Amino acid sequence: MDAEKLGADHTDALMAKMNLATLLKNQGKTAEAEALYQEVIAGYTEKLGADHTDTLRAKGNLAILLHDQEAEAEAEAEAEEEDDIGRASFDFPEDFHTGNYRCRCPLISIN
Repeated sequence: MDAEKLGADHTDALMAKMNLATLLKNQGKTAEAEALYQEVIAGYTEKLGADHTDTLRAKGNLAILLHDQEAEAEAEAEAEEEDDIGRASFDFPEDFHTGNYRCRCPLISIN
């Protein structure tokens, strides 16, 4: 990937940043990972919209990171927002789970 050709806000560049954030998280560099996830979420939201699956995946990854940092209230809020947007985007009934279980995982251990 050539970021200079694509631009820093290109979806491929944002995916690479999200992968880097995950690597940083796995290395224990949580502050750097959190900042990068926030940047990715902002980029995806601007480029693709808040209801796009890539945006929701990034929000879910941030929720997992925050949960791992024991920032449970913040993680729950992020995961709930991701779930609400996903549910509204696909017009599911209120009692229907969106099936985005990877992003909902933090809620399982919180509740």
